Formats: sequence, structure tokens, C-alpha cells
Amino acid sequence: MTLESKIKNIRFISELTKFKVFPANYALIDLKKMLDDFSPFNVELASTMLECCGRFLYRTPLTHERTANLLEIMMRKKNALHLDNRLVMLVENAYYSVSALIMSSLFSFSFSLAYPLLLLSSRRAIPQRRSLPL
Repeated sequence: MTLESKIKNIRFISELTKFKVFPANYALIDLKKMLDDFSPFNVELASTMLECCGRFLYRTPLTHERTANLLEIMMRKKNALHLDNRLVMLVENAYYSVSALIMSSLFSFSFSLAYPLLLLSSRRAIPQRRSLPL
């Protein structure tokens, strides 16, 4: 099988996982197998799977811990092995697409500190609605 056909299959499995047709545990087993053999072929497949259904797996309470562990393993392997720049970029994009929740929580905290200042600077007179007499 070619890489393109396997990527299509991985995307299909990922979509089925998001709609809970394909069990999430089996998707994680497939991801673990791809990470065990971290060849360039499997790096592309794993990053495709994480980009398609990684956020779902990360946010689901039953699979959150295991997904977080697999993400950590993936980042460790990326740093330990010498990969092409394209593969490094694929792995990092997949990681940050899944863990955007962590980054967004950091930004929302800094935004929440600046939000009252934004309100004060952009406050303008809002006309009050008047009720019509009956």
C-alpha cells in the first residue's frame, strides 16, 4: 500500500473515532504501534491521526491520560531521533494541534488580566431601549 492510501485510511478511522463508531481504545492502540516503530512512514501516519482526532482523544476523560502519555513519548522520540525538518514540523504541528488547550489556557489567563482594561478603553454610550406606550 502506498502512503497516500494509508493516510486516507487513517483519516477515515479518525473520523469514525470522533463520531464514536470506532472505539477510541483501538485508535490509541494503533497510535502506540505507530510510535513504537517511529519510521518516517509511521511519523506521517501518527501525525495525521493526531491532527484528525487527537483533540477528541485528549479531551475525552477516558482517553486523556493515555493520549497525554503518547504525546509525551512522541515528543521525546522526536528529540532523540534525527528526523528531517519536514517530519519534525509534522510532529510539532500534530502536538500543538492537540495541546492547543494548554496553550489557550495560558493565553486566556493573560487575556483575563487585560480584559478589564479593554472594557474601560472601548466603553461607549449604549442607548437605552425605551418601551413604547400601549
